[in-house]
This record gives sequence, structure tokens and C-alpha cells, in this order.
Amino acid sequence: MNTTVKTTLAVIAGIAAIAIGAFTHQYIEQGSGTPQEHLDAAFTGLGAVKSLTYESILAATPIPSPSSTIPSSAPVIITLKGGIDGNDQLKPKSEISMTMSIPAGSSLDVLAQPGEIAIDARMIEKTLYLKLLKAPDFGFFNLKPVLATWIKFDLSGLAKQYGTKTTAQKLEDPQLIVKAHAFRDAVLAAHLITITKTFPNEAIGGESNYHYGLAIDKPAVIAFLPRYRQFMIDLGAEINEQDYADAQKILTETPQEAFPTGEIWITRKNSQFKKIKFIKDMKPQQDGNYATPGAHLELSFTLNAVNQPLAIETPAPFITMEEAYTKVMGQFEQKPSTNIQERNTQRSANVNAILNAIGQNMADNRGIFVCAKGKIPTAPSRVMSSKKGDFDIASCLVPTYLLTMPFDPSDKTAYWYSVADYNSGYIVSQKGGSTGKVTVSAPSAEGSSISVTR
Repeated sequence: MNTTVKTTLAVIAGIAAIAIGAFTHQYIEQGSGTPQEHLDAAFTGLGAVKSLTYESILAATPIPSPSSTIPSSAPVIITLKGGIDGNDQLKPKSEISMTMSIPAGSSLDVLAQPGEIAIDARMIEKTLYLKLLKAPDFGFFNLKPVLATWIKFDLSGLAKQYGTKTTAQKLEDPQLIVKAHAFRDAVLAAHLITITKTFPNEAIGGESNYHYGLAIDKPAVIAFLPRYRQFMIDLGAEINEQDYADAQKILTETPQEAFPTGEIWITRKNSQFKKIKFIKDMKPQQDGNYATPGAHLELSFTLNAVNQPLAIETPAPFITMEEAYTKVMGQFEQKPSTNIQERNTQRSANVNAILNAIGQNMADNRGIFVCAKGKIPTAPSRVMSSKKGDFDIASCLVPTYLLTMPFDPSDKTAYWYSVADYNSGYIVSQKGGSTGKVTVSAPSAEGSSISVTR
């Protein structure tokens, strides 16, 4: 997918997300009003909402292109549950739990083992706290050292250290909440979402709801784009003018039927937003020899409680971002071991890390390993090293997919100095052509065979 298409989709998604965030409640007598009035009422009064809890689910089912080597699979599911306290304040508190399920055989399985990623997060004023609860075995990047540990990120400090001075100043702007509310009012007035169909009323959680079909309105989105651009500038974002112009052009050329559609549920009692669901099919595309896979996307957002007591506390204990970095990066310090089992465990980790990195390279290149040093050998006899006659693979993996090239823990000829000077001590081969399975093995394994094929 090219950059301009990504930019356009990001703009649509951003506006839709802001629209979702603007849903709240305003009293309307039961049974009165038109569908559009119910929708408008659900958009208004956000300033009166002091706290809320929510659940959001994104299901992405891959649709492979005709020439794709990656089979279709079960959807990748991302679930978000959380709450916001002090929504009407400059420094609201929020908490969120995210779970991402990666099914076996998923296109994401090229990068990681099937499993779940689970994260807890809390935002206290302008400080972010993250806790990683679950993570698949990425092989080349082990996150176990920081599992179940709160990590503190000072966002204002990060903006001052790594962002521009303007961005840091704007994050401290006391008028930021005023600008955000003004932008919210502009979103409401823009009528980005329109009612397209009326369904029978439906109960959710024992409460009766109006149920409507909806669509993103193309002319309204195009007209609102300059206001969205200005708001992002107010937040300190740097706008690429060419990308912005390309996004405007593509939005103009995109037919209305290609914009997301969905459904919305609004409580009959007081026209409070209850649930919204967006559906979007991104069809596979073929441009010459280049194939872009598609996806069927379903995004739902449900409000569970509004203006009910919600206490979000500062996590304790926690470690700093710098301490977490030290813990994670310590795994790349390969230390010699006198224990055979430990050495074989290290070999298994190294073999998986190399194989995962090769898999990432193939995923980025439509299922084919691309390397200036040539194709992966077909015979399992060539060691990965910089020496003449060996397969010099390091520059095709480091630093894009690996920080350093792993090497055997006991092979006296194995070492790592740079991409131009190393000897991994491991062998790589590929059978079945350029899209066939790849095998990485450890010939110096002690007492057992260590070889992984994927």
C-alpha cells in the first residue's frame, strides 16, 4: 500500500476516532425526535461527561491477494477496555487494558509465535505507566525481563528531550483543553456521520436502544480536513504538505461507497451513545508484480458507564524507562556458559532469532528473502559469516531486524564484531525455491540436534 493511501486511511481513521470520542448524552423524551436528531444529541454535551468506561474491539481478517504466498487466516483480535476520569479537565486520568490475539497461521505469525499480547496502561496527568502482562516469544527480542512490571514514561520530558521545542511548549499550553473542546464542537457541527438506515430497537445490557445504520459522509470529511490539519498543528504535529495534498486528492477521487459504513446504538431513555461499529473491506490489489493483501476490518466501541465513580490511582512500584531499557537490552550481552544445557538453550534462542529476522525480511518483500549478498543457499552446509565461501547474511539482517548477529556460545571460531567481520557458527538453507521453507541449524550443538524450519 503506497504512502498516500496510508495517509488517507489514517486521516479517515483519525476523524472517525475523534467522532467516536465525541459521542455522549443529552436528554430527549423517550420516543421523540428523528434518527438524525438522536445522532446529533449523542454527539453533544461532551463537556458534561466527567468519567466513563468503555470497550473497543478491532477484528482484522486478512484477505490475501491472488499471488500471495501467505494463506488467509483467522482474524487478529485487538481488545481495549478502559476508563477516563476527569474527562472535562486539562489533565484527565485514564486507564486501558489491551489484548491482541495472534492466531496460528496468521500473517503476523511470520513475525511472532501465536499467542497473546496483553498490556495495562494508565495515564496520570502527563505521565504514562505501562505494564506488559503477556507477550509471544519473538525470539530475537525477549520481553520477559519487564513482564508484569509498571514502567514510567514522562511524556512531557520525552517531548522536551526528543521532540521539538514547539511540541513541548504546546503540551504545556493551559489552553489545550479549550482548543480540544473547540475542535470537538467543530466535529459535532461538521456532521461527519449520517444515518442511512433504521433497524428495530435492540437491547444492550438490559437497556433499550435505537439502532441505526450509518456512513462516513465524503463531502463533510473533505470540508473538515483543513480544520483537522489545524488541530494537529495545534498539538505540535509536523504536517508534510505533500502528503496532505495527496490525501486531499485521494479523498476527492475516492467514491462515497468506499468510505467506512457501520451501525450505531443510542439509548432510548436519554439519547446517550451506547455502541458504534464500523466495517471496512480493503480489497487486495495487484500492480504489475506487486501484490498488496487486503483485510476485512470491524471496529466496535461500547460505552459501559457514564459519570459513575471511577478511581484511577498512580501505579506503585514502578521502574523508569531507562531501567526497563537496561533490562531488555541485557539479553544481547551474550555471556559464555560452562553448562551444556545453558549453551544449548542459548543456541536455540539464537537460531530462532535469526529465523525470525529472515521471516521479517521475507514479510517485507512479499514472501521472498531479499539480500544484496544473494539467495539463501539450498544446501545445509554454508555457515553464516563474513569469510569467503560462507553466506554473508549479516548486512541483510542487522540492524533492520537484529541489533547484532547472534553467534555460537562455545565455537571458538564464532564471534561478532561488525557486519563486515563476524562468524555466527550457524548454518542456513532454503528448500522449495525463493518462497520455500528456511532452516537454521546449530552444528556445534552438544548432545542434541538444534535445527528450526519455518
